[in-house]
Amino acid sequence: MQVKKFEAKTMKEALQLVKQELGPEAIILSAKDNKKSFGLAGRGSIEITAAISEKSLQKRQYAESHLADNAKDRFRSQSAKNQKAFIDNSMVKFQQRRTAADGSAPIPGRRASVPDSSNGLGAIARRPVTNRRYIDIDDEDGPSMQPSVQTQALVHDQPVKGRRVDDVLEEFGKTGKYVLEDSANRAMARVDAHQNQEVVSLRQEVDALRDILSQFQRSGGKNPVTQHPGADYGLPFELSSNFEKLQNAGVDTRYIVEILEKANDELTPLEKKKKSLVDAWVARYILSHTHVSSAWLKPGQPGQVHLFVGPSGHGKTSAVVKMASQLVLQDKKKIAIFTCDTFKVGAADQLKIYSQILNLPFETIKHTIEFSALLKKYSDFDAILVDYPGFSLKDIQEIDQIRALIPQREIPKMTHLILSCASKDLDAYETCHRYQITHFDDIIVTKIDESFAHGFLYNIQRKTEKPLYAFCIGQKIPEDIEFATRERVLDLIYKITKNNK
Repeated sequence: MQVKKFEAKTMKEALQLVKQELGPEAIILSAKDNKKSFGLAGRGSIEITAAISEKSLQKRQYAESHLADNAKDRFRSQSAKNQKAFIDNSMVKFQQRRTAADGSAPIPGRRASVPDSSNGLGAIARRPVTNRRYIDIDDEDGPSMQPSVQTQALVHDQPVKGRRVDDVLEEFGKTGKYVLEDSANRAMARVDAHQNQEVVSLRQEVDALRDILSQFQRSGGKNPVTQHPGADYGLPFELSSNFEKLQNAGVDTRYIVEILEKANDELTPLEKKKKSLVDAWVARYILSHTHVSSAWLKPGQPGQVHLFVGPSGHGKTSAVVKMASQLVLQDKKKIAIFTCDTFKVGAADQLKIYSQILNLPFETIKHTIEFSALLKKYSDFDAILVDYPGFSLKDIQEIDQIRALIPQREIPKMTHLILSCASKDLDAYETCHRYQITHFDDIIVTKIDESFAHGFLYNIQRKTEKPLYAFCIGQKIPEDIEFATRERVLDLIYKITKNNK
C-alpha cells in the first residue's frame, strides 16, 4: 500500500494531482482545508491524503511503460473507465506473452502473476493483509492516517473519504463545488454569513449616499447637511426664518411654500434682507387669504336657525351654550334652544339645565318634520340654536340619521361645523369631507386654549374654502367665545398678543 499527500489551491486541482500520480483507482483517505498556508502569499489550499495498493500501482506503471511521453499525458487525462480498459488490455497481452514463452496455459485456480516494476518480471499477487483497507496506515510523518470527521470533505452531500478519485472528480464536475463537514463547514458558513451582512451594510450605505446625492442635486449644489429651512423648496436663505416661524406655528407646508414663493417673486433682494419688511408682507398675505363670516345674525331676519354639527368630543354643546349666553346677555336677543341629540345618554338633560339657567325655552326634535311646527311657535324669536348628535358618519346608518334631522331647504338656516383646534389636520380634513352632506356654511373652532400651534385656523379655511365663524377660547361662559376675525387669526399664528404681554 502506498499513501501520499497532495496539496493544491482548489479541490479539483488536488484531485487531478492524485489521479495523475496514483491513478484513477486511488482511494481518498482524508481531505482538509488549510487556511492561508499555500505558497508565499499565504493563500489557502486543499490537502488530500490518498492511497493505492501496490498491485494496482504496478499494473498502471506497467501499462504506462509501453507508452510514449505524449501518449502518457493523454492516457492520464482519460476517464477511469478508459484507463482501466487500457490497463486490463495490457495485462491480457502480458499474460498471452508469458503463456507463449512458457509453452503452457495458466493453471486454473492459480493467481495470475503481474509485472514487478523493479525487475520487469511477473510476481505472484500479494494477498491482502486485512479486509479493512485504510486504517493503521503509517505515513512518513509517523501518526496513523485515520481520517477525522472535521477534515472530511463532501461533494454533492457525499463524503470523499473512501471513494475513488475519478468518481469524486466526475461528481465534482457535475456539481462544481464541495463543502467541508462539521467545524470546517461551520467556519465557511460563518464566513458566508459575515459576507452577507457586509453586502447588506454596503447596500444600505449606497442607498444613503444616493439620498444625499439626490438632496444635493435638488438644492442646486448646496450642502444638504447645512442647508437652511426651506432650501428643499428652492426658497432663498433670507426667507428661512419666515419658513421656520410658520412651520412652528403649524401652517401646512404647501401654504408656507405658496406664501414665500410669492414673497420671493415680489420683494427685491434688498427688501428680503429686511426681516421686519418680510414679516409685514407675509402678515398682509395671510390677512388677505383668511376668510371669516361677516356676522352672527343678519339684522331684520328673525327666526333664523343655527345648526351645530360635528363629531363627538369637539365641543358642540359648549359652543351652543356660549353662543346663547352671548346673544342673550350681551346682545339682548330673544333665543330658543333645540336639541336633536336623543342618542347620547344625558345630552338632552344637560342642555335643558343650561337653558333653565339662562331662562330660555327648550325643545327636543326627533325628526325633521317637527321643525315646521316649532318654527311657527317661535316665529317671533331672533334665533334658534339647534344642537345635533356627535356622529362620526363612518357608516350608512349615521348618515341616514343626520339627514333625517336636517330641516327642509325652505327654512332659513346656517349650519356650523364644530372642529377642535387640538385635532390633527388630516383628521379635520376627513371630518369636513364627511360632513359635506349637511352643506355646512362655516366653521366654529373650539379648544383654542388647548392648542399651541394655531396654523390649523389658516389651514382649515384654505382647505375647505369655508369661512371661520367663531372661536371658543376657554371654559368660561359666556366670556370665552368671540367672532372670528382675520386679525385674530394672524394674532394666534404669530402669538402677537402673548409676545406683547
